[in-house]
Amino acid sequence: MSRVGETETAYGGRDAQFLVTGEASWDDPALTDGAIEWGREFWDAMGRHSTGGLYLNFAGLGEEKEQLVKAGYGVNYERLAKLKARFDPDNLFRMNLNITPAT
Repeated sequence: MSRVGETETAYGGRDAQFLVTGEASWDDPALTDGAIEWGREFWDAMGRHSTGGLYLNFAGLGEEKEQLVKAGYGVNYERLAKLKARFDPDNLFRMNLNITPAT
């Protein structure tokens, strides 16, 4: 992923040396609070080793919203928001990890 420059594509974080993810999955609703707590603790513990970016296919806890999207696109976010304003000013394509059109 580091064979191209940081701004040559939409995806940021090309300087990362590795990718780490913690997955919490459960099917018993009684485990929800504990699983989410574990996920948050993992995220906090690993954060000190992070570049601050992230891979958007690992969507986090869903609470991060725009902060998550900005971390995924890194330095490219503002450029992408301007493109979104130009080509999708009404934000029709807004599902999943949305880039908000620049104002």
